[in-house]
Amino acid sequence: MDLKENILDIAQRNFFQKGLRQVSMDDIAEEAGISKRTLYELYKSKEQLIADTTYRSLDALVTSMWAQADALRQQGCNTVEVLLRIYIFSRRNHEQINKVVFDELRKYYPTLNNTQIQTLMARHNQLLSELADDCKKEGFIRQDVNTDLIFKLFRDLHNDKLNYVSSGLYTPSDIVAYLVMPLIRSIGTYKGHRAFFRALQSLDDPYSKQLLNLLSL
Repeated sequence: MDLKENILDIAQRNFFQKGLRQVSMDDIAEEAGISKRTLYELYKSKEQLIADTTYRSLDALVTSMWAQADALRQQGCNTVEVLLRIYIFSRRNHEQINKVVFDELRKYYPTLNNTQIQTLMARHNQLLSELADDCKKEGFIRQDVNTDLIFKLFRDLHNDKLNYVSSGLYTPSDIVAYLVMPLIRSIGTYKGHRAFFRALQSLDDPYSKQLLNLLSL
């Protein structure tokens, strides 16, 4: 394996499991079997290593989301099921990361939102926006709904959710139950509600079961 790829593998595993500030460049160099000097020849700073690690992880996630969406469409899944499966896939990946990482990125590395990461997020947002538009075209979302505005609301809710949860006052389930689910109900048609419920029933994982339970609230 290429040395740089090996370092990124080690950094991603340690950063995401333990937290960014809990892992030093010495730790990374030791596990990689190289000197700290060699590590700094490849990465001028810890912030650069965190930036490359974050970009690499996001790139893999977004690429997988697009690939999954294409594969599910080819299998004949409707757009509601595609959205739901992508949501579960994203959440599963998200929850494998120590929650402290998101707080540390915001507090200590605010400048990491560079052009590369912004480009990746644009690809991520484009996929979800296209799927939201398709839901409307297929009759799952009311025709009078501004899907662009709704999509932005969902994105803001997701971003704010991290702040709400890190405060310790609310759980992710609270946000989904009292903000996300009512919003889904309000924009969906009868056809959309049925498709959403059937898609949830067809999946057998903790996330879909949680959403089914939230539907009863």
